[in-house]
This record gives sequence, C-alpha cells and structure tokens, in this order.
Amino acid sequence: MNVGGFLRICVTGPVNTNQSFGGVAIFTESLADAFKELGHEVLIVTDYSETKETIKNSSIISVGKKSMRKNLFMHYKLRKKIIEFSPNILISSLEYGFVNSFIKKNIDNCTTIHYLHAFPSIRRKLIDAFFLFLGSKMISSKSDFVISNSGLTSVINSEIFNTKSDCIINVGLGYDFIENLKESNVKKTPSNNEFNILYAGRLVKEKNVDFIIKGFESATREIKDKVVKLNIVGDGPEKTNLHELVRNLGIETKVVFHGKVDPQKITNFYLESNLFISLNPHEPYGIVYLEALTSGCKIICPMTGGQMDTLIDYREYVNVVNPYDSNDISKAIFNTIYDNNIINEPQKLIANFSYIEVAKQIEFFIKKQIKIKSLE
Repeated sequence: MNVGGFLRICVTGPVNTNQSFGGVAIFTESLADAFKELGHEVLIVTDYSETKETIKNSSIISVGKKSMRKNLFMHYKLRKKIIEFSPNILISSLEYGFVNSFIKKNIDNCTTIHYLHAFPSIRRKLIDAFFLFLGSKMISSKSDFVISNSGLTSVINSEIFNTKSDCIINVGLGYDFIENLKESNVKKTPSNNEFNILYAGRLVKEKNVDFIIKGFESATREIKDKVVKLNIVGDGPEKTNLHELVRNLGIETKVVFHGKVDPQKITNFYLESNLFISLNPHEPYGIVYLEALTSGCKIICPMTGGQMDTLIDYREYVNVVNPYDSNDISKAIFNTIYDNNIINEPQKLIANFSYIEVAKQIEFFIKKQIKIKSLE
C-alpha cells in the first residue's frame, strides 16, 4: 500500500452522544476529522450515534438504534459496514477492535491499527478489568500494529500484561474543545485578591479528590489577602463522602460542587480558573491537563501518569506532587497561589496538541513500517 497519497481510512470506536462521552469518543471523532483535513477519505463506523457527521463533517455510520457496546452482535454489524467501505487503514479503539481479525480476512491490503487508551486496574470493576485485559490481548494479537496513547499505557500493558505496543503516539485536543475555546467570551483577567482552583472529573476514589480538599484546606487556612475558591465539577460515587469532608473541615464557603456539567460548558470553568488540579496517579494520559494548559491554567498533577509525556515540556507551569500526601499538595497549592508566573497567550499552544499532528505521526509510523517490510 502506498501511504504517500490518498487513502481510505476507517475509524471505529465510540462517539459522543447525549448519554455517553469521553476521551475515547473525542479521539474517534477528532482523529477522523484530522485525516479528512489531510485529504483522505474517512468514515467513522460506530455502534450508536445521534448524528451523521462530526463537527468537521466527517461521515458517521452507526449500526444500531441504541448503544450496543456490550452486545456481541455489534461486531458483526460493524464488520459488515467496514467491509462495504473497504478501507486501506482501519484504526480501532476499545472492544470495537474485535472486528480487526475479520477485516483482515475480507479486505486485501488493509492495515489494522489498534489504539490502547488504558490498562487494567484494581480500581476498576473486576469484570471491566478482566474484559480490558483479555480484550486488549486478543485484539492486539489480531491487529497489524498496536499504538499506545502514552508511555505509561505502553509500559503497563507490555511489562505487566504482555500486550506490547509498536509505537507511542499521544492523543490531542478535541476539535469540539478547540472551537469552544475560540468562541468563549470569558477572558481570564489577573486579580490580586481572587484565585480560582478547578478540579474536573469523576468523583471516584482513584482521583484522590479527598486529598485535593484536605490540601486546599491546609493551604488556605491562614490566607487573608486573597479569596481562594475550589470549584469541583463532576459526579460519582464519592460525592456524599466529599460533601461530608468539606462540612467537617468547615470550608463550605470555599468549596463549590457544580455536579455534572455539559462538556461544552467546561471550557468556561477552565477560563475562569487560575489553577487546575487532578491527582489520579495512574492516569493513562489525561487530556484534561492539555485543556487546562491551553486555557491558561497552571497545573498540579501527580509525579506519575501518562500526562508527564507532555507536561514535562511545560514544567514552569506545572507542580508535581505525591497524590497521597496532603502536606505536599498543600505546599504546591500555596506556592502556586503566590506564583506570579502567567501563561502568556496559552491558545498558541493548541497547535502543539492538535489531532493534525496525531494523524501525521500515524501516517509517518505506517510509512516507516512499510519501508521496513520492503527491505526485508
């Protein structure tokens, strides 16, 4: 296959719906849009979509009238539509990759790539962790190439679960987020007496939101010259415990729980914040850090996690902490509050994290692999 020119590329995975959205759905849509922008013919094949096009008009074909992700029949339907499209390249995510072995048998010269976005964790439900472990191994063994979204995803899948990656290519900022950022009327203005801190994500144990709250309380206990607020955006099983923790610490006036927020509105929270903090020590990549950085937020994150692939290049805006040490977190929050370092023109960073760059890296990887094979 000559990857130097026009290609037919199929991306299969979840897409954003009113009931379901997330990083992998953003990946599916934005990668397709990037390949289309590079001049290729692109089709997304998914189980369920409420629209027929992405924000950049890439075509979406859904094979069901509702979500079918846990339905084995989904893969037969996906397979049928993919074969009709007859792509040169098929890029799959999650359980959608089960179609890869069937595609190889039905389409000549189709290169299958499976993207690893995560890894099994003890924090997951046992059935989910088992499915991810078994599914990733089976799908990866039937795919031509496997790409990981971060060094952490690659090393854990490889060294612990023996699911090896051929390449690491970090994911990027979704087109939806970039459009929202450009269209937002919110302007971050420096203030001498106000400081807003943001956490956005699920309220679950592994995110260590309780340590964020404890560190925040300690850091702001003696601050009199600034009004410091912690905004918590998201929902989850830890919600009640976190509300109780805030009450017990007596900081109800300083911490605001906003609940689940429409993804289109999260941009304003970033733009109104000075600092973004998230403390999952085994985050596979963490696109929220890129969103925060390009919105002008300084960052506090764990010293481990896939986000370090990227944030290592922006250390002047980043404090890394032990996510289980509230004193370490408190010190980082306090220091950031009084750090006058400002991210100038943060939206210029968008080009560094665009899906165009992700698509180009995938193209380069495939060209390199084909050249290697031709020399064998």
